[in-house]
Amino acid sequence: MFLKRFFPAKPKHQDFDAPEDLKVKCALVGNAKSGKTAVFKRYLINEFDDEYIHTEKAQLGSRVCLINEPLLATLTVELWDTPEVIEDPNQIHRVFSDAHVLVICVDVLSGGVVDFVNAWIENELVQYYVKENQPIICALITKCDFCAPSQLESLAVELDELVRDPNKSLDLWVAVSAKDKSNLEGQTDIFKRLSRMILMRIVEERHRLRHQVSYDANRGDFELLHQALFKKKSTRK
Repeated sequence: MFLKRFFPAKPKHQDFDAPEDLKVKCALVGNAKSGKTAVFKRYLINEFDDEYIHTEKAQLGSRVCLINEPLLATLTVELWDTPEVIEDPNQIHRVFSDAHVLVICVDVLSGGVVDFVNAWIENELVQYYVKENQPIICALITKCDFCAPSQLESLAVELDELVRDPNKSLDLWVAVSAKDKSNLEGQTDIFKRLSRMILMRIVEERHRLRHQVSYDANRGDFELLHQALFKKKSTRK
């Protein structure tokens, strides 16, 4: 059920004019030394370490903020940092099950950036959860502070073509730097941008449900969603 993946059930006494409580689950994937942990630490605890630290196992962190478009919501970004390969099937399920966003991290200095993005898009595990969850897929081109503007412009052409390719599942790409916080804070915060994309999906789904005139037996979630999300204010005293 699309909408229930994002919103916890509201207590009966809660004012439906209050901000939504929205949780967005993001999983960072990528090769070793691709900058996943640097992005993870910078975004969640505002720390950066020049020294490489190998990620032994998946770790979870979260950050709460308020967003006001396309609807008012208290946003919890649940972020998973992962090693290049996760061996434990239970851990794989914890990280990727119900993920709303898959973030592919690629080091801009690694060479063959587009090839690495492609390889992760076509990764068997990623493809499985794309079919299961239909998440947004974003490529983060990391360490962009080391990249010459001309190199980034050349990459932009190739990556834009990848986004436009209907045979690929890449929704967007962004150049980031954990060192100088590029696109990881303020108005250009990539995780807020991804959350707004999800909110747009929610708004569109709500609009569709409001205009659905009859209950379809093949969509058993409709009645439940209608009760949970469109409860009339007349029940309040």
